[in-house]
Amino acid sequence: SDTTHFVCNVFTESQLRQIRTNAKQAPLAKLKYVTVNWIVDSIKYGHRLNECDYLPNQLIDHNTNKINKFFNNKQDSSPNKELSKATIETALISTGHTANNELVNSLIDNKSPNKLNVTNNSETNPEFLNQYFNRSRLHFIGVWRNRLTDLIGSMNQSSSRSSATVKNNGYRLVIHIDMDCFFVSALVRNDPILREGSIPIGVAHSSNGGSSEISSCNYAARAKGVRNGMFMSTVKKLCPDIRILAYDFKLYEEISVQVYKILYSHDPTAIVEPVSVDEAYVEYRHPIDGYSKAKSLREQIYKETYCPASAGIGRNILLAKLATKKAKPNGQLVVNDSEDHILEFMKSVKVSDLPGIGYRNLEKLSEKKLNTCEDIWSIQLQTLKNWFGPALGSQLYNTSR
Repeated sequence: SDTTHFVCNVFTESQLRQIRTNAKQAPLAKLKYVTVNWIVDSIKYGHRLNECDYLPNQLIDHNTNKINKFFNNKQDSSPNKELSKATIETALISTGHTANNELVNSLIDNKSPNKLNVTNNSETNPEFLNQYFNRSRLHFIGVWRNRLTDLIGSMNQSSSRSSATVKNNGYRLVIHIDMDCFFVSALVRNDPILREGSIPIGVAHSSNGGSSEISSCNYAARAKGVRNGMFMSTVKKLCPDIRILAYDFKLYEEISVQVYKILYSHDPTAIVEPVSVDEAYVEYRHPIDGYSKAKSLREQIYKETYCPASAGIGRNILLAKLATKKAKPNGQLVVNDSEDHILEFMKSVKVSDLPGIGYRNLEKLSEKKLNTCEDIWSIQLQTLKNWFGPALGSQLYNTSR
């Protein structure tokens, strides 16, 4: 493989497990793990900087400030003299850029970018990546996870609350809180006309046609066929009158902090599990009226932020999340604890709404005419394993019931 570097700020648990596996297998054991700032600063200073100064936080043993001990090999502290052109191109493309040949070559050959023809909107600008990340939705979400971890830690500490300290008497109720069209609703919250929701609105870097993408849109835009991730050229054809607003990451962060403070303050025994800047689970280990609690949370969130939230209530995370999907927009739904009610609820759930079902698996399921959970119930476990493999087959069998 030509890959020499893995660029990432925040790893999922599955990625961390894969890193541990890679550390034992040549040539993957020689991979260097760096944050995106390694690319930013290397371009800024005109040469490739020491990778060890840019280790992702999750890979650092904070007692020694060195790479985490789950690696068998040590990350070489000397610069890699064989950093390939393909690696730099891949890294730039993976962070959303066109890999300009002059820029790539200048980084490999240690040429100063200051000698290049620099413009504000060009990737040859030494500040281009900094500017990009300041405006990047995915970068904001990734960095926000780190800030959110610190915020949650301080809240847990102040309330002496954690899943380990909350007594479990066998009762469990989960409320899933999900902000509706968050990137849009945050921007229009102080405009009564736009907040009303009849005007199609989307959020993107640019309203020009071409490769600019919609990252979020309201339900008026969705009614015209607009979907998150669509190219602007397609969006304009479907909905010519759509109003495009620019990101405001500072505002998103302020509102998100408000929401999490509400979730943490309403019940000192509740366990809050963050998912993202606009989504969280709240778990209760003592009997409560889930519907009334969710209604109260949603009302308080709207009162303080003017941003609507939907909620799903169930005895576990899966049921709560599926209930939220059916409750949107700006609603809530309870899945009662009786087995008959759960089966009645699950039978109409689309397989595309189940966790871990990607595009390719969805195609395979469609070929077998398995479109809802009820369709899966008639299939034996072993047959599902034969069709989709042991892992996915078992997952489909269990999550559909």
